Amino acid sequence: MRLLINFSNIDNRSLVGKILRLPLRLIPKNMIVPILQGPMKGLRWRVGSSNHGCWLGTYELEEQLFFMRLVQTGMIVWDVGANAGVYTLLFSRLVSESGTVVAFEPLPSNCDNLMIHLKANRFTNVKVIQAAVSDRKGVTGFSTGSSNSMGMITGGKSNMIVSTISLDSIVLEEKFPFPDVIKMDVEGAEALALAGSREILSAARTRWVVSMHGVEQLNLCEDLFRDHRYRLFTLGGSQIIGSLREAGVTDVYAVPPGNG
Repeated sequence: MRLLINFSNIDNRSLVGKILRLPLRLIPKNMIVPILQGPMKGLRWRVGSSNHGCWLGTYELEEQLFFMRLVQTGMIVWDVGANAGVYTLLFSRLVSESGTVVAFEPLPSNCDNLMIHLKANRFTNVKVIQAAVSDRKGVTGFSTGSSNSMGMITGGKSNMIVSTISLDSIVLEEKFPFPDVIKMDVEGAEALALAGSREILSAARTRWVVSMHGVEQLNLCEDLFRDHRYRLFTLGGSQIIGSLREAGVTDVYAVPPGNG
């Protein structure tokens, strides 16, 4: 396999990191460029839509390689917390035209960039749903954070209102097929999203890859998965027998009972 250079591992506070990043400031933010390396090499990306690691091909590289092994042609994949679409594009490529990707993203600017990326890459197997995933349908406060990748549902202080949906409602009311894989990164709303997915969890058809944010989310999500007899693994493939907190993990791969 060709060696991948992970620029994202170079500390941007170091002298080398600062020097390497200087030219990046000169690239117009609206410029569409090919992704340079990695599983998404050759796909087209808008420079200013997220951090530079996305088009350099180094953004969450280990996670990208994990999904390359997991996602197969023809699968149905849901990208919960799609942001500007880096994983949506990867999934769209991996499932091919015989598969389907559903991307959930509440922030309008991210949805705009996501649509730009889908059009630039001529992907037609993706459905975009502009809503935050929670435990019910409705509306909620949403804080955009310091960047477009840090938005989260907030019970208190917020700077915008967004629509919410539950994943169960997509299957039960909208009649979408059960997904084969769900990737979830929702900045601290993981337990809410899982609480609105009990039917999907009970169906035991779906593999989940969830990014956890904080000890409370770790504990709540672990309880939901264990209650439905899911086996939990690190992305490296090691089964987690004890608690997620003791294992020191933040990204969890959950496999339903009866699946290998």
